[in-house]
Amino acid sequence: MFRVPAPDSNDILTVSSFALVGQGGATVPARVLVSSKAKAGSMASAIEDANLYAGVVFLLPTQPLSAGTYTATIAGARNGVAISKSWSFTAF
Repeated sequence: MFRVPAPDSNDILTVSSFALVGQGGATVPARVLVSSKAKAGSMASAIEDANLYAGVVFLLPTQPLSAGTYTATIAGARNGVAISKSWSFTAF
């Protein structure tokens, strides 16, 4: 999950890419969920979820994660201002 402040009803987080990469550089198959407001400005494969807060996006792996280190990378924009973040975590 990635979240930005979106206190105003017009705040929108759009996503141009969101990926999860495992050890060895293999991209994990996943679905990206975005709010209804963000669907039009987000990557074509993003799935609209009317229940999501406009400042939230989810990356959901379509298979169980094996033990190891993963890196998530997201690129997009909050109200047109570019955002790019990356972080790592370890699954046990």
